[in-house]
Amino acid sequence: MRYLQIITAVMIAMSQQNLALAQDKSYQDRCIQAQINLHEQHKNIAPNDFRAFCECTEKQLRSTLSPSQFTEMLGKGQKPAWLKSAQAAAAKACLKPEPKIEA
Repeated sequence: MRYLQIITAVMIAMSQQNLALAQDKSYQDRCIQAQINLHEQHKNIAPNDFRAFCECTEKQLRSTLSPSQFTEMLGKGQKPAWLKSAQAAAAKACLKPEPKIEA
């Protein structure tokens, strides 16, 4: 009986980990689509061009938001008031600075 409880606990932990990975992919897919829409005037941009930025943004959000806030962010419907500033801060941390031009 104890063996069955351990197996069940392991299976639940694995399914939660798989759900977290699916949510990460969902966030990254939404981020990439938003970036494509934002930069649609540029014809030579591919979805993969935004992957590193969106992965970085997601990592920044995971490090600053609580797990419940991150889950809330991924939910459908109206987004929480704090989300816009959290995403802006994460995006700013992930943007590569422009090289300085010296005269």
